[in-house]
Amino acid sequence: MTARLWEVDHPYYCLDSNFHALGCNHHYASWDSFIEEFVHDDMDLNLLFRFDWNERDDEFDGDDRINATLSLFFMQQRIGAYLIRTVDVSRADEPSVLKFLRPRFEHMLDLWQPFVDQATETARREIDNRCAVERERDEMKAAWLSAERRVEEAVRGLDYLNDIDEVWECYGFPNNRQHLSLAEQVSVTLRELEEARDEIERLKQARVA
Repeated sequence: MTARLWEVDHPYYCLDSNFHALGCNHHYASWDSFIEEFVHDDMDLNLLFRFDWNERDDEFDGDDRINATLSLFFMQQRIGAYLIRTVDVSRADEPSVLKFLRPRFEHMLDLWQPFVDQATETARREIDNRCAVERERDEMKAAWLSAERRVEEAVRGLDYLNDIDEVWECYGFPNNRQHLSLAEQVSVTLRELEEARDEIERLKQARVA
C-alpha cells in the first residue's frame, strides 16, 4: 500500500444516514472508543462495504491531533439494515485502522468469487509479463556492457601491440602463434607483455644494484 488513508478520495459518495430509518448513525469521539466496542465484531453480521477518511479543513497540527472523521458503512445482512459509524481519528490512528480494515477487505473479496481469482490471475500474468520484459532489458543491458568491455579490452590490446617490441626483445617473435585468433593473440600478448615489463623492471633494478 502506497497511498495513506487520508490521501484516498473514493469515487462517488455514500450517505451517512438511512433514508428509511432514524438512529442508524452512531458517533465515536475517538478510535479507541470505537475499537473497544467493535474489536470482536462479526464480519458477516456487520458487513463493512466502504470507508471514507475525511480530514477537516483546519490546518494540520501533528499526527497525534484529531483532525479527521472516519466513516464506516455497514450492511447487517441478516436483517437488511444499513448502519453508519463515524469516528474522530488522527493520523497516528492509521496503523490500528488498517489492522481493522484489512481483514474486512479480504472478507469482502470472498463474496466476489470467482471474479477475484480471475482478476488475480490476470494481474499475475501482467506482473509475469512485466518481469519478463525487465529481465530481457537487463539481459540486453548486460550484453551491451559486456560488448563495451570487450571493445575496451580490444583497444587496450591494440595499444599494447604498439609496444610489442619490448616483448620481442625479451621473448623473441612467436612463430608458433599463427593458428590463434586475433582475440587469442591479443590475450596472450597482454599476459606476456605484463611478464615482459616485470622482467624489464627486474633487469633494470639488477643493473642499478
